[in-house]
Amino acid sequence: MGQAWTIEALVTAAEVFGDEKYRSVAADVFTKHQFNHKYGLWNRLEIDGRVLSMDETFNHQLWFAACGSLIGDDHPEVMDRVGRFIECLPQNLTILDDGLIHHHIERLRENISIDDLHAGLLSTFQKFRYRSLIKKVPLIGMDLDDRIRKQKHKSIGYHSFNMYAFALLKKNMPSGEFWETENFRKAVDYMLKDEYVYALESNKYGYPYNPPGFEVPYSLYMLKHMDENDLVDITDRWVNRQFRKCYNHETGMLDRNTEDPVTHTSRIYELTRMPSAILHRVQLKD
Repeated sequence: MGQAWTIEALVTAAEVFGDEKYRSVAADVFTKHQFNHKYGLWNRLEIDGRVLSMDETFNHQLWFAACGSLIGDDHPEVMDRVGRFIECLPQNLTILDDGLIHHHIERLRENISIDDLHAGLLSTFQKFRYRSLIKKVPLIGMDLDDRIRKQKHKSIGYHSFNMYAFALLKKNMPSGEFWETENFRKAVDYMLKDEYVYALESNKYGYPYNPPGFEVPYSLYMLKHMDENDLVDITDRWVNRQFRKCYNHETGMLDRNTEDPVTHTSRIYELTRMPSAILHRVQLKD
């Protein structure tokens, strides 16, 4: 995520200051990350240049692709890799029956071949786990049912974060069959379900960590055909939920109920991509 957000910041700097050197740096950082064309996924890169295994966490891969798409068509190598990522989404993305996006890339966890194991795609620990019966054993101190429940809890908390990245990706690369697939439509519609709203209330990865109050409105704006009045109503409700849980009137920051108040406050930038005409109709309640 650190690299993705840095790339996003560099592209923004290029646009604000009118200096393309920042976009060139963003493209250079992006292409330094080894891309596996077969899987449509990126390897992790250490700060000393060591290439690590492919990242199993879906939102990391998605946000890297989304921020890469911001770099633009003047850097075809970047856009070609992002396009391949989108092509491989049906194999790499797991969407549950209710539309919730699963946190990990199960294709990497379960379907790595012996040849791939010897090709340096996985870390030493992963090689051991995937080549043995350990992959069938739950995490230490947690039975299988608990593991599934814990993963679903995290998946719920990260759903809006994923959908916001999908919104960025679709804005910059709108063509392709993926956007109209039934699975993806389910993931979009999950944000409108009461069960999602209720599940976020006690989710530590929701309002205190990822700000769904800022992410859901933009995601729906970009990914769902909605009447403007309905979108204003939804934006109003989600923004007010976020502020009610996290905003501190004394400090002027989103520093309540969060362990990282500076980053959490900064995340309000995500809302700036909403049209001003909609934001001006949002009324913050005390």
